[in-house]
Amino acid sequence: MAVFSSFVENTAMLFRTEIKPKKSNFQISHSDKLLSVGSCFADCMGHRFQDLQFDILSNPFGVLYNPISIFGNLQSAMYQKEIDTNQIVESRESYFHFQYHSEISANSKEELLVQLKEINSSVFENLKRSSRIIITLGTAFVYYLKGTNISMANCHRMPSELFEKRMLSVNEIVNSFNVFYDQLKLQNSDIKVLITISPVRHTKDTLELNAVSKAILRQACYQIQELKSENVSYFPSFEIMMDDLRDYRFYKEDLIHPNIQAENYIWNKFSEVYFSNKTQALNKEIAEIQTGLNHRAFNRDGKEYRLFLKKLEERVLKLNELILVPNLIEKVALKLSA
Repeated sequence: MAVFSSFVENTAMLFRTEIKPKKSNFQISHSDKLLSVGSCFADCMGHRFQDLQFDILSNPFGVLYNPISIFGNLQSAMYQKEIDTNQIVESRESYFHFQYHSEISANSKEELLVQLKEINSSVFENLKRSSRIIITLGTAFVYYLKGTNISMANCHRMPSELFEKRMLSVNEIVNSFNVFYDQLKLQNSDIKVLITISPVRHTKDTLELNAVSKAILRQACYQIQELKSENVSYFPSFEIMMDDLRDYRFYKEDLIHPNIQAENYIWNKFSEVYFSNKTQALNKEIAEIQTGLNHRAFNRDGKEYRLFLKKLEERVLKLNELILVPNLIEKVALKLSA
């Protein structure tokens, strides 16, 4: 018993395997213009960047899951291709397009076309000027319109008999990325690509096939990074969720999506990989200011709260000397004028 006790005392008690990603060969700062596209995890990341006052266009096409649709939409915007009106459908008294998420809809075909052209124009301008693009892949499954080679980004609850579902191969994903990437570099030679896999599980495909799907995405990302190592960085969001945070307490009630604890943990890992110490310090200051601005005062007209706001204003103006934060300046001004 004494021998066993001695062994325990001299052995580190580890109850999880922590993933410690290496620093990326490129960083992200507030001076970068960013574009984030892909799954709902891209939305989560995009909102954090926005809250921390980064210049980012987040998921302009709406949530997209499969790589073919993500790369295809980016290419269409990059070359300002005509919108395929044959892919506009009417469903639930609204108009949608098969290549965009259902949150992008309109009351008429004409209104939807205007909206889609504005989105593509915005992405086109962003791709020309962005220094970083963040791509989050969700699934290797893709739906095709029957009798065609047209892949669907979203089926918009149309009858299932219109589509056929299949799993993409690693080569299809890699080849699709390479075509997009080569065209992108012709438009913007300085841009860097950050690619990751969504930790959200697609349980509707069954857990077994979800595992196959994620494995295909991971192999594709590995090959992409190996081929484009100087300009493409892989961040292990999926691995952190599956292996580091290997516990259902890090999921929301649906047991599919990461909860806020998991999101915070993954974001902190992301920060260590892509942010310099200076950028992390700026993020900390911005987060504290945002917390202060969102604080609900007991007495909004009291001297104590007015003094609190004036100090916040001083911090915001000082921050604005380092990076431009017009949203925070406007927010604190509104609080003071209320």
